[in-house]
Amino acid sequence: MMRARAFLIAGVLGVTPILSPQAVEAQFFSSVHSRSDAPAEARDASSKALAGLSRVLAALSNLETGNEAGAKENFDTATASLSASITSFRSLAQGRIVSLKIKLEELHPEERAFISDPGLLALGTNQLNTAGDVYALTAGALSVMLTNLKTFRQSPSATNYAIVRDDMSLLLRIGQVTSALLESAH
Repeated sequence: MMRARAFLIAGVLGVTPILSPQAVEAQFFSSVHSRSDAPAEARDASSKALAGLSRVLAALSNLETGNEAGAKENFDTATASLSASITSFRSLAQGRIVSLKIKLEELHPEERAFISDPGLLALGTNQLNTAGDVYALTAGALSVMLTNLKTFRQSPSATNYAIVRDDMSLLLRIGQVTSALLESAH
């Protein structure tokens, strides 16, 4: 039974990229891959954000095992990656495709309600009409994550950990929805 499952999983993983090449792209924060004029910097900014989040998880794993030196190294790298990503997204918010309009109506109603929350919109430009607004919101959300990460590092506690964990979850959700918005840019 286990052998059959392993073959099934291997078969699905092997065939999925062939059937749907878009499935192999992360597309979390800056998915504008279908546009010929998409800025290359968007993928770099997204990559840095994902690298930062992965290093936060690695640092938390180090803390679980009592590896303080590993945790410090991973937190330092996470901080640098997230800071670079924030800078990149802020730059993109001023870049050449910022005025492209996005189509909120193309989102699922739950996604539209989520991304239109006034608390989220306040992280950016308080509106969500253009690609620039999407990039500003992303930079703002990453900035909150970075601030809360620094707070956790200065004062590790269950409460501060929960805030960082919630920030990571929220960022991944924001990235998913904003990717769909960026794909609708015209």
